[in-house]
Amino acid sequence: MNICFYTHAMPVPTIGGVERVTFNLCRAFRDRGMNVFNLCSRGKDADALIPQNVSDEEKSAFVNRFLHDNKIAILIDQYGESYLTHPAIDRNIRLIRCFHTHPYQKHLTRSLLEVVSFHNPGYSLQSIAFALNGLRRSMRTRKSYANLRDKWAVDKLVFLCDEYAREIGLRYNIPDKLLAAIPNAAGDEIYSGEHNASKTIMWCGRMAQNPKNIFALPRIWRRLSQSHPDWQLVLVGDGIDRPLLERRIKKYKLQRITITGNANPFPYYSTSRIFIFPSYSEGFGMVLLEAMAHGCVPVVFDNSAAFHDIIEHEVNGMIVPDLDEKAFAEACSRMMDNENLRLQMAEEAKKKVADFSMDNICKRWINLFNTI
Repeated sequence: MNICFYTHAMPVPTIGGVERVTFNLCRAFRDRGMNVFNLCSRGKDADALIPQNVSDEEKSAFVNRFLHDNKIAILIDQYGESYLTHPAIDRNIRLIRCFHTHPYQKHLTRSLLEVVSFHNPGYSLQSIAFALNGLRRSMRTRKSYANLRDKWAVDKLVFLCDEYAREIGLRYNIPDKLLAAIPNAAGDEIYSGEHNASKTIMWCGRMAQNPKNIFALPRIWRRLSQSHPDWQLVLVGDGIDRPLLERRIKKYKLQRITITGNANPFPYYSTSRIFIFPSYSEGFGMVLLEAMAHGCVPVVFDNSAAFHDIIEHEVNGMIVPDLDEKAFAEACSRMMDNENLRLQMAEEAKKKVADFSMDNICKRWINLFNTI
């Protein structure tokens, strides 16, 4: 079977999110005897680059020729490009469109207000623009739902969990036969050997208030640090709102916080006991699987249905009421004060990751291919 992935640029494992997920799927499909092609809009090393600065019809014609020349049976669209549903593309080539984010952006107004800073107006303007661009992408995605309702130019819409598929199907009156749910796979590279955890709490991600809610991190740590003076907080990542985060850390006079900048998170998973993830919303949260594979127990807000597919509350992690930072800190404190409880949850967390093994997720993809 010949399969083609569309991504903006050639997927590489060192970039998070869609890129790493796509890279891992490409490698897994090839290992299972499939011929996999990469179609991109920019960059290098792709099997073909779609011409830019031309009409959608011309882009579609280019894509159609490439798909026919390489006898592609299935095109997997990872970014929802409109010209991939154009009538110029042969309808005998099956099109799967994937949605990698939460169906609806949560707490956007709140995040916009939180990045306003008179001390750093330049950073504030950049952060607001970043958040508004997120809203633009969300609006574009919602428009694509509505358009697909009328055109049905896609053979399957793939979401990250059943609840997302059900919610979108009901809201936009999309037939069940077009909906599917396949979670992200835990790539083989996330598994670790020894877990030599110190008294460390860890966060990892892009330092952007929308949707990561990074300003909650110092507020949560302020609740924890005085009563747990032998613990530390490590923040792995970088991003547009790092200066505003650092200002809040300084304002609260917080100690024992390390910001690593962009770094490989795996060594930090191995030396941390608790993983905190107070995002406003997440499509899935690959970092949760990565942390859990290392025995680092996650704590999250209850604002993304996919979290419930990954975490069973008080069994392999903690899910606390949305935006309740007091409850979030109390959940962390329970594990900080009770090592036996944390160890039990750490073992269950490592077991849970097996549900998302590449082998299991590939089987679900192959079953999907066979239905279209």
